[in-house]
Amino acid sequence: MSHPFIGGNSNKKLFFIDQSLDVLYVDTFNTKLNKWEANNSYNGLPNTKFLLFDSWVFNETTGISYSFQGLNIGVVMFDTINFAWINSISNPQNLFPRSSFLSKCIPVLLSNCQILYIGGEFSNIHKYQILMDRILTYDSIKDSWQFNNTTGKTPEWRKYHTVVLTSDGRIIVYGGQNNLSMPATPSLTVLDTSKIPFEWSTPTEENSIGRLIHHTSVMVKNYMITAFGTNVSEKGDDLDNYNIYKLDTSNLSNYKWSLLSNYTLQSISPFPNTTIKPNSEVNNASFNE
Repeated sequence: MSHPFIGGNSNKKLFFIDQSLDVLYVDTFNTKLNKWEANNSYNGLPNTKFLLFDSWVFNETTGISYSFQGLNIGVVMFDTINFAWINSISNPQNLFPRSSFLSKCIPVLLSNCQILYIGGEFSNIHKYQILMDRILTYDSIKDSWQFNNTTGKTPEWRKYHTVVLTSDGRIIVYGGQNNLSMPATPSLTVLDTSKIPFEWSTPTEENSIGRLIHHTSVMVKNYMITAFGTNVSEKGDDLDNYNIYKLDTSNLSNYKWSLLSNYTLQSISPFPNTTIKPNSEVNNASFNE
């Protein structure tokens, strides 16, 4: 049940897609009623036998969620209002060399209903850079695929990163690992989608928190909230991150990190009963600064 997504009437439900052998299960949690509904019935089926449980992206206006299922399939969609599977007709296979494979790319839905796929794992190692200087894009209205060229200094290809969208069309890419399993550089980079062509830039990063992988990031007003994951270094001395940070993005050229909540391990144990205790000194910084 990885990568749940929001949906339903008034966007009040969390959807969990699970698969056992050939059977798909759709479970929901109603956040208003605080109620689970397991094994919901649905119409149709995705056009792939086994779903790749990559990230979903949700259109709040239509109630439809999208999941990329590979170059030869394209996307599968789930209508969270009518509980129905929908399959795209097109796929982006013709945009890539033969026998290519793409997964773990992070989707971002723009206001024009285009979905941008940032980074990911690509089978042809000599083609890694193409995923960052040309952005794979799905037009969910036209059901068509294309590359969007970018300008500016292209950041390093990456996986295990996060991507968030600001209200003014900036895509903030943070963290990740390159194809050599080293921290991707720069750790923080921005793609401005309000410009045509899209433009990459690297803002100043104040109070850097290191380089994270396998973390989570969301936008709250002008702040990117980043939590957990693993802090990696070029020396290989990786450390688990139990902290929650916020990144002030209001200054377009200078982004500032600060600690939002600090967690410390109370005990270290190889057993499941290992506990994590909140630090008594939690930073209660306001989002209205």
